[in-house]
Amino acid sequence: MNALLLALIIPALPNVDPPYPEISTNIAIAVNMERLDMVSFSLDMSQPASNEVVVAVGSDADNDGDLSFGEAAFIFGCDDGMNYYADLLTGSVFENAANPHVFKACEWNGEWNLIKVIKRGLGVVGESVDVTVETKKLVIRLR
Repeated sequence: MNALLLALIIPALPNVDPPYPEISTNIAIAVNMERLDMVSFSLDMSQPASNEVVVAVGSDADNDGDLSFGEAAFIFGCDDGMNYYADLLTGSVFENAANPHVFKACEWNGEWNLIKVIKRGLGVVGESVDVTVETKKLVIRLR
């Protein structure tokens, strides 16, 4: 995936016309770094492969409750059936990235406090994001 394509799939796309609406939500997170062993994100799409889900994680520097592209540290998602992961701090992009995405405690920044989930495509009314916290690890499942 090249940088131009990456720029096209991240949260700054212009509004799209129906029938392909964009839905986004922000999820505040707080991680106890003293008890953290690892953080694992998994993405499960039950909709057609033409749909796209983007997950961005970072620090809400301006405290507006919305994670902007400039505040994100990394993103991952699925677009047209292809999984990807991009480290926005280093510029590294991996197509067909592993799912789940696992971060050891030493890889996690304690200042990351917001997750933004963006879904594009037809989808189903009533779709939701499930967040489950387990002992010594955070599990986030997106459906």
